[in-house]
Amino acid sequence: MPYELTHTETKLSELINSILNFKEETRVVMEATGAYHLPVLSYIKEHNIFVSLINPLVMKKYAAIALRKGKTDKIDAIKIANYRIDNWFRLIDYQASDELYSKLKILERQYSYYIRR
Repeated sequence: MPYELTHTETKLSELINSILNFKEETRVVMEATGAYHLPVLSYIKEHNIFVSLINPLVMKKYAAIALRKGKTDKIDAIKIANYRIDNWFRLIDYQASDELYSKLKILERQYSYYIRR
């Protein structure tokens, strides 16, 4: 069931622990949302967890054929989860280039600094 995750170090650590405690193979799927997703993506990748980053246009096209219409965070989360199920074997683990990864690390550190305040 979708739930809201505040972007604090404590909550992100709880998320990582939950993911790592699954017995089965786990794949995280996130929609690219400008720069908003970058700190979370970086934090998850630091823990060597499979993350597939979905282009918003791909998600929009997928959502257009969904039976459940509407636009809320909860509905969007369900659509992304369904996308993950429908495309499980086609998901690609996100691999940042060295330059991009360095930028992600900087953004994640800045983000972490501000969420601790």
